[in-house]
Amino acid sequence: MITEMKMKEILVQEGDDLWELTHIQIQWIAPSIKEELFPEESSTLTKYEMNTTKLYLALVSMYVLHLVFTESMFLIFLNQF
Repeated sequence: MITEMKMKEILVQEGDDLWELTHIQIQWIAPSIKEELFPEESSTLTKYEMNTTKLYLALVSMYVLHLVFTESMFLIFLNQF
C-alpha cells in the first residue's frame, strides 16, 4: 500500500506531512522495511531480510489502513452531530 502511494505520488518526500509521519512510523514499527520502501537509502538485502521486510511491510500497511479507517469512522461520527 505504501509503495502504491509512492508510485501515485500521494506520498512524496518533499514537504509532505504524511510522508514525514509515515517515514517515522516505519522507522519505529518496522525499520527493516525502510530499505525496501526507500531504496535510495538502502543497501543490498539478504533473502531472509527481504522476507522479514515483506512481513513488516504487510504489518505497516495494516496499521496504516487501521489509522485511515479509524479517522474515517471518527469523521462520520462527528458529522452526525
